[in-house]
Amino acid sequence: MSLIYYIIIEIIVLFSLLSCNESSNPLNNTPDWLDDSLVETPGPLKIVGNKLLYANETAQRFQIIDVAELNNPRLVAQITLLGYPHEFYVRGKQYVLLQHDSGLAEGNRLTVIQQQPDGRLITRQDFSLPGYVVTSQQRGQFIYVVTRPADSIPEIHEITVFKWNAQEQLEIVDKIQSPGFLYETAIFPDYLVLTYQNYTSATRQIQVIDLSQPNDPLVEFPSIPISGDIDSALHFNVFNKQLRLVYSLGSNTIVASYDLGSPAMALIGEVNLTPGTMDSSSCLGTHFVDNRAFVVTSDEGFCNLWVIDLTNPSLPQVMSKLEISDRVYALSSHDNYLLAVVNDNQWVDKETTLPISKVALSRFDVTLPNQPILMDHFVPLAEQATEIGLTGESALWLLDWQQAFALLPFEVSIETGIRSYLQRVSLANNQIEAAGQFDSPIPLQQVFAIAPDSFVALGDQVLLTLRWQADQFQQLGQLELAADLTWLKLENDELWAVATNGAHYRLYRYTLPNLELPSQQWTLPKNDYQKLLMDQHWAVFYNYDTTIQLLDILTGQLYPTQTLLEKAEDKLFRQPFIYEGWFYLAEQLPSDQQKEQFKWVLHSWNLQNLGETLNRFIPGNPENLFIANGELITQEATSTGQLRLNRLALDIEQAHLLYSYEFPCLSGSPVFWNGESIYVNCLKEYKVKSFEPWGPIYDGNQELVTQILQLNPGQNFAQEGNWIVAGILGLQAVAPQTILLITEPLNYGRYFYSYCEVYRLIPGQEAQLLKQLQLCLMCGDNFVLTPDQVWMAQGLAGLKEVSW
Repeated sequence: MSLIYYIIIEIIVLFSLLSCNESSNPLNNTPDWLDDSLVETPGPLKIVGNKLLYANETAQRFQIIDVAELNNPRLVAQITLLGYPHEFYVRGKQYVLLQHDSGLAEGNRLTVIQQQPDGRLITRQDFSLPGYVVTSQQRGQFIYVVTRPADSIPEIHEITVFKWNAQEQLEIVDKIQSPGFLYETAIFPDYLVLTYQNYTSATRQIQVIDLSQPNDPLVEFPSIPISGDIDSALHFNVFNKQLRLVYSLGSNTIVASYDLGSPAMALIGEVNLTPGTMDSSSCLGTHFVDNRAFVVTSDEGFCNLWVIDLTNPSLPQVMSKLEISDRVYALSSHDNYLLAVVNDNQWVDKETTLPISKVALSRFDVTLPNQPILMDHFVPLAEQATEIGLTGESALWLLDWQQAFALLPFEVSIETGIRSYLQRVSLANNQIEAAGQFDSPIPLQQVFAIAPDSFVALGDQVLLTLRWQADQFQQLGQLELAADLTWLKLENDELWAVATNGAHYRLYRYTLPNLELPSQQWTLPKNDYQKLLMDQHWAVFYNYDTTIQLLDILTGQLYPTQTLLEKAEDKLFRQPFIYEGWFYLAEQLPSDQQKEQFKWVLHSWNLQNLGETLNRFIPGNPENLFIANGELITQEATSTGQLRLNRLALDIEQAHLLYSYEFPCLSGSPVFWNGESIYVNCLKEYKVKSFEPWGPIYDGNQELVTQILQLNPGQNFAQEGNWIVAGILGLQAVAPQTILLITEPLNYGRYFYSYCEVYRLIPGQEAQLLKQLQLCLMCGDNFVLTPDQVWMAQGLAGLKEVSW
């Protein structure tokens, strides 16, 4: 699930907390975990002191960011996880993460991360959880996790209880399993409330579990059958040993109270709001404040705000009903005012058939509960006809009654794309007013307050620090949380990785074995390089118009951009390579009109002095070139589409052909040189029945195999090894007597994922499978292979090492 999903869940809980404590302080995020009655709700982000803790789901990391200096936020610790974290709890220097992992049969895991005295993060405990995590909560020494198994028939749900022991480790102390499909769950300080339906029953059940008993963490109450639907956790409330709930029954909405102090969970009283149906697809709003309930229902395209008096729970009374025209996303209260995040449909002109949907704020005065009044209605960016306000509970990011302001996000469609805004709204002086806007350089996902006038704004792997001063936002700092790593190289016993954002823009040096934080990095001022080559001395960034930029990896000096050749539309180049301090690039020259053939020239530049060049003519029509043992090796296609390899001697002005050999492989067969041998992924032609989005469907009347050849270029491509592996695999990386093969890619979001297999290849023996890797990320030159291990650049998930 996406980060936005869990932010929505966090906002729902935020509104329920604000309803109980109208002086809620957004800065008080540090839990007092020694208090057995304290309930902590998990989330993807938390602030503890001057540290921002972040479960970075996309990058598969847990990160600690120091925001003490707003103009210089720093990533001080991080750990790469096996799964995708979506929420966590804090317990001193320990962090309990809930993460999902599509590669696990169990599906989810609970992981305890501990921060060491030196600041490092380590995994202390790890538990597998069945199926999907529905909800969880930490209450004093206990953590309750509700899960729903993925493939259980009939449907069941489980509740697992973890407890902190004397050694400050988690242990499972209780677990119950109940039949039925789970719908909604709500957790309160002393109670867990679930709604489910058995496959044999037409009615839903409400199950209440007492969490307050010290000797029994799960005490089940008798279930309550109801004939209606409850579609949001906001429709539950616990007050004075009463379970209060709102549910829809046909065209009616019922507000009911049940006695948590009676053995049978007896119904105390109920009231029918007729007409009006709870419908989260069109209206959403239930808000309990002490003995009052504010309920929003739908009625023939309009919404009604009901005020219910629950002072006498046996005789709940409807005090008033106010018709409102807007869809309600969420409600919160302060003193005698009710703040609603609503949908505002605006018509651009009279002939427009569909309105533009905008997010707005409405404030109601409920001082007289029998006569509520709509006092204010505010539409941010009302003048923008193309405004796309974020909807749902995510429409309000920060609400601070003490400081009397709220923050709302907005996205506006412009010619160059989507522009993100952060709108500050003043709630002072009993009115809603625009207080200022922040025009964000990045799309925003969430905003947190770290001081009354200081904020952290989170985008896609970018963090901004903001200050509210002189009635406007000021951006003070920026921090990249994760880079999209798509290129990897092992050089000088160090790992080098490249970050990509449409093009290469940053180079990282990692000192082994630390793969979490780079020891050094360089940002390229020119952000349009598509490729990178590296040897023991130089890193060469280049693009397809023959512009390069050099980095001396021994001294760290980054040289200015230089253009080697003028790029014309009719020019054709092959992939360049570097060898012993020279940069080589093959160019196709204009054809000889009389002979109707093209000529190729191999340009070369001395990287120590780019003014020193050599140009050599190359025979044939090379498709791939590299130097092995001082000789030029070219790969080309025969007239019948087969593979030909050529050995050429490099003279001053000419590359002379020494030897040529044709192989019974397709001309596009991948050819690799590992410094000792040439490996050929000898492709064959197979019959394909059809092409599907997930890949080709081959004719079943043929054996699908992969052939790998090992050749000695110094002995006229003498065959030193020949191996057959089942299935159609692609050669991705080579090392001495070791290869990495990858399956045909499957599209998964922005990347292509495949399965990888590592083989040991010893001449005269069958290929030996060393390791099988699931979900290999295929995004470029992102593998480094040795005989004992493989490092992988996994996009935003960083670097990963696998040994065997």
